[in-house]
Amino acid sequence: MQRTECFPRLQAMHALRASATAFAILLTACGPAQEAPTPVATESTPCVPGGQGFLRARLRGAIEADLDWQDGDMHCEGGLRPDGSGLRLAIVGPLKGSGRMLRLVFGIDTGSPEGHEAHAATNLTLIVEGAQRLYATLGDDKCTSDSLQRSDIGTGSGARQRVEVRGFCTGPAATMDGSDRVLVERFDFTTSYSTGSPP
Repeated sequence: MQRTECFPRLQAMHALRASATAFAILLTACGPAQEAPTPVATESTPCVPGGQGFLRARLRGAIEADLDWQDGDMHCEGGLRPDGSGLRLAIVGPLKGSGRMLRLVFGIDTGSPEGHEAHAATNLTLIVEGAQRLYATLGDDKCTSDSLQRSDIGTGSGARQRVEVRGFCTGPAATMDGSDRVLVERFDFTTSYSTGSPP
């Protein structure tokens, strides 16, 4: 009787450990700074004003998918890293055939907070939400944003920057134990983030 009562407790402990591990990996993969999560945009909030956001990506390995998301399919979040060393951008959209959402988190090293960048080192994390599946490059030596263009949108408290990124990966993102890997052969997306002062 006592052993039966303990079993749910053991399950809960294992679940908590798995969640903590996943969160720690996500923070590591998103850049050198321990960044606070940014609230996810609601369904009514476009990733780019006017609904011009999109993401296209070719995934091979443990996830086989050719992503082609339009603004209305996506949730977006992100902005400058607290130390100003680059960008942390997250885009969430449907993983067709699975009934789940896929989150891609890009940590992009940039030399300046505005303008154009070329050949920017990029780390990448992929999370299949609700499935406890996380893949991370755990470093910025596997992916490159070979073109990154920023432009201002709006002014004052509503100021934002539009970000257009195109890049590729030569090495895979892997699970913590290295048993499964996903290679993002190419990625191309447009999103935006707030740069305005709070009211």
